[in-house]
Amino acid sequence: MHNLTNYLLNEAEREAVVQMRHAMHREPELSNSEWSTQKRIGETLENFGVRGAKTFHKTGLYIDIEGSAPGPKRSIALRGDIDALPIQEQREDLPY
Repeated sequence: MHNLTNYLLNEAEREAVVQMRHAMHREPELSNSEWSTQKRIGETLENFGVRGAKTFHKTGLYIDIEGSAPGPKRSIALRGDIDALPIQEQREDLPY
């Protein structure tokens, strides 16, 4: 099975996504307190050239991206949780 990320992101973008994931695990934020996470995601989108992200429900973030392919307009919605759960991780050998 191929990993789609290998085809969608270049090496610098892949590294940025991995670093963001590590930072989110290293600095978890509970629901409605994801201020640093929201900022980090917004800055990453901007760095990738994706502009116009808007906030909702205080710490949520969304963006509408209009494609340029010919044909009928279609829509895809993606959703991801960014809040952490108040649990203690089993593995303490990882820096994130």
